[in-house]
Amino acid sequence: MKRITLATLLLTTLTLFSQPAHAKHPKAGRGIPGTVTEVARNYFLMDLANGETVKVFVTANTNIQLHGAPSDSSHVKPGVRVRVTGTTTDGGSTIESYKVNITAENEAHG
Repeated sequence: MKRITLATLLLTTLTLFSQPAHAKHPKAGRGIPGTVTEVARNYFLMDLANGETVKVFVTANTNIQLHGAPSDSSHVKPGVRVRVTGTTTDGGSTIESYKVNITAENEAHG
């Protein structure tokens, strides 16, 4: 029987629990599609196809596009479909965006 030392156990534990934050949403680097549900001053909430909601932070450096053309945050409103590219934090529940592509504007809530 192989002896498991405390150091081996600690190393294994650290390896298992030190996954990068993007592990929950590995496509964050390529863009995550979703529907905007709420908009605030520097972030918006987005529902994903799997039912999860993520918080997307937007800064002055975020590249916002409307169907691939340069745009601004005035087009980010509840009901629009977006694809967000950025860095995930908080286990994947938050995205610090560097690109937001608005893919459909006609789904706005009434």
